[in-house]
Amino acid sequence: MRPRASAASSFSTAAPSRRSSTSSCRSSIPKGLGRRRCASVRRQRSSSPAAGQALLTTTHLSRRARRDGIEPPKPSPHIPRARRSAPLRCRARCTSNPTPDSAPTRCHGRLLAGSIRETDEIVLIIEDLTALTRTEQERNRLTKDLLLLLESTGEGIFGVDTSMRCTFMNKAGAAMLGHEPVETLGRNMHELIHHSRPDGSSYPAADCPIVRACRDGTQGRLNRDVLWRRDGTSFEAEYSAYPIVENERITGAVVTFSDITKHRRTERAFHSLVEGTAGAVGERFFRSLVEQLAGALGVRYAMVCEFTSEARDRVRTLAVWGGTGFLDDFEYALAGTPCEALLDAGQGFHPQDLCRRFPAAEAPAKLGAASYLGAGLRDAAGRVLGLLVVMDTAPMIEEEFSLSLLKIFGARAAAELERKQAEEALRASEAQLRQAQKMEAVGQLAGGIAHDFNNLLMVITGYSANLLRVLDPDSPLRRYPAEIQKAGDRAAALIQQLLAFSRRQEIAPTVINLNEIVTAMYNLLHRLIGEHIELVLTLDPHLACVKADQGQIEQIIMNLVVNARDAMPTGG
Repeated sequence: MRPRASAASSFSTAAPSRRSSTSSCRSSIPKGLGRRRCASVRRQRSSSPAAGQALLTTTHLSRRARRDGIEPPKPSPHIPRARRSAPLRCRARCTSNPTPDSAPTRCHGRLLAGSIRETDEIVLIIEDLTALTRTEQERNRLTKDLLLLLESTGEGIFGVDTSMRCTFMNKAGAAMLGHEPVETLGRNMHELIHHSRPDGSSYPAADCPIVRACRDGTQGRLNRDVLWRRDGTSFEAEYSAYPIVENERITGAVVTFSDITKHRRTERAFHSLVEGTAGAVGERFFRSLVEQLAGALGVRYAMVCEFTSEARDRVRTLAVWGGTGFLDDFEYALAGTPCEALLDAGQGFHPQDLCRRFPAAEAPAKLGAASYLGAGLRDAAGRVLGLLVVMDTAPMIEEEFSLSLLKIFGARAAAELERKQAEEALRASEAQLRQAQKMEAVGQLAGGIAHDFNNLLMVITGYSANLLRVLDPDSPLRRYPAEIQKAGDRAAALIQQLLAFSRRQEIAPTVINLNEIVTAMYNLLHRLIGEHIELVLTLDPHLACVKADQGQIEQIIMNLVVNARDAMPTGG
């Protein structure tokens, strides 16, 4: 039930609109009348208005205003004075003062009837429409919020009636279709955007899921279809159609759709990557990967690289696609190239003017590349293993799509590169293990030989020592057992080295003079190479001393002399 209008309400009328029997007007009461103004407005008890209505008069309004020294409101010129009892129908807005201290409150009213009883008296019956006005305002607010929601989404949304005529189109949908939203209103949407299949053949309306949603109330969804733009081109789309039901009656359908062209391109590229690299490893894998990547992005060049040093300042290509075939692998320094910047950033994109931005880069200039896109290849621990790069002779436009596709291919390339490096490290470890096992076997053999040879050497050195004791100090024969004694000592040192090798003993480096060692070994070396070979010593008198194990130095000298003898034609 509407609230009853207060008898303390003040008002004024305005001209009725020419378009309607009711019109809007504002109440306008001069300031200063206050509650004394209200006393001049009386309720007509003789007439009993309905609930929610008020019967008001202005008999003494002008008189009291003049008495209080206030300019009274002028009578509205729109009140027909010729017919004093003519009814008035318009809208009025009332301002009431329930208490002296309260602020004025606004309400909305509608003039139901009115008549002129005297020259300065008007009788009006007003219906309070405050609640109705608030309801309309709330409805307008909700409508505005709903429109804002529909316009803010990135998906296309449009509504159709049962005849497939468009009743609404949001901006995102209109942009995808190449239309302005207002251009689609009232148009048959099947004939406008869904008239043909992907192969260009006609698409009957009876087979259209959107038409079925309008006519039969059947919900429809297609993940792979095409919609047609204003310029005659098509794009891959997925859409859903839902019937609009009002009072158990289908009144149309609402359709949501989105452009999945990039998604489908990525999907096709991923499938081609999987199919092209299935079962491939190593070089064959990388070659297939760069070929598939260049084809998916529509670029001329694609290459995958790995670092050649721990400093990560140089890279070597593992595969290079050149548009019509594979190019030879090459190695280059990263300094001054676009690849250098992406090591820290993780990716790099230069859509044009590549050679002007990086004049020191040799590869782009040699290939005639104008644009560049690259990403680092990281292992599971986040360590950069290499680079995946694409270049083209024309500018690149689709950075977001190209980068997303590069990441997909890069993840696969990084996994294969990590596997390749792990396999190489495993092979190196296995080679080291085999070498260690060989050396261990050699050490065991050397230890056994050294032990047996040491027993024989004891006899030689023992008898040479006895000869030196029995010979006179001035005897010319003493030089023979003396040489035997020296050779025995050197043989004993060699045996100690063999034993040290077999037992993994540490060497004993000392400061030695190489000239003295070579001179002392002259006779031994001369007999070692044979009498038919001349041995000449050329020594540097200013040669500095070295710190090394004497036994190892002697062994090195003997090995060098024997190798030189063996390298001579006919052995000397």
